[in-house]
Formats: sequence, C-alpha cells, structure tokens
Amino acid sequence: MLLLKKSTFAVRINLEYMGRKHLDKVVDLDKKIAQNPWSKSMFIEELELQSFNRVLVNEYGDVCGYGVSRLQVDEWHLLTVGVDSNIRRQGYGKRLVEDVIRKAALNLDKTVLLEVRASNEIAINLYKKIGFEILHIRKNYYKSSTTPENAVVMKRLVKERDCEMFS
Repeated sequence: MLLLKKSTFAVRINLEYMGRKHLDKVVDLDKKIAQNPWSKSMFIEELELQSFNRVLVNEYGDVCGYGVSRLQVDEWHLLTVGVDSNIRRQGYGKRLVEDVIRKAALNLDKTVLLEVRASNEIAINLYKKIGFEILHIRKNYYKSSTTPENAVVMKRLVKERDCEMFS
C-alpha cells in the first residue's frame, strides 16, 4: 500500500491489476493528462492480450495512475504510464515502472524498453534514475495537431536481484 499526503491527512493508494471495472476511469485520466490519449479500445485490447496492466486506486475508488506493458518475445515494452497531476513527484510513477521491471525479473526476461517524448525531461530523468539508458532517437515518432515530436528510446537491462529490489 502507498500513501498519498494531502494537506494534513493521508489517503491510501493501492497498486492493483487493471481490470474492466477500471477502464472508464483510466480512459478519463488518460484524456486529462496525456498529449495523445489512448482510446478505450486500445486499453481493452491490452486487457484482452493479457498484458501487464496496473492501476493506482485510492481508498475512494478513484484511479490516480496506470501503467501498461507488454511482453514481446523476451523484452518488456512499457507502452504507457500516467499519474494524476495532483500526486506527481511523490514516487507513484516510479513505482509503476519498477513494477514492470520486477515482473520482467520474475519472468527471467532481460530487457525493458520504452519510448518517451524528447520534451519530457522529468520522465527521462526518472527513467535514468531507475537505470534506463538512451538507445537512440526516433524522429517524428509522436504525431500531434501541431508538429511531430521525437521519441527517446530507452532500455534497461533486468537483473536477477530486481525481483527483491522492487518487491
């Protein structure tokens, strides 16, 4: 269980497996925080593929974060991570990413890959702190209504000790 400090009281936040019951709240949060939000059908597809999907849910039932990753051959791909702007910079995004690394370690997989917007320096720095390294830049990867944006492709090698490190 994680705790969210809100003024003078703390709100419990649990890390759970994402299910269909979370979908509407995840989609609403994604629309609120993402530059290019996923459609509901994209999240449904990941559930049907039995990807590794996690949500942060507070004690009131509100979804305040999510992470979606998928195993492709022997590499985990972190597809999307989002945390409500009200609780950012409190370790919740880090916890979601570490959960994927732990899952990879438990499966004896060797790598976690991700793409992040080149302009998202906060996320890039977080990923570096967790041990990700920059592999290369994908030109014009993110399409938007104004101008395309490059993606920074990052990789983290998974170590056996990651099972215990992130439990």
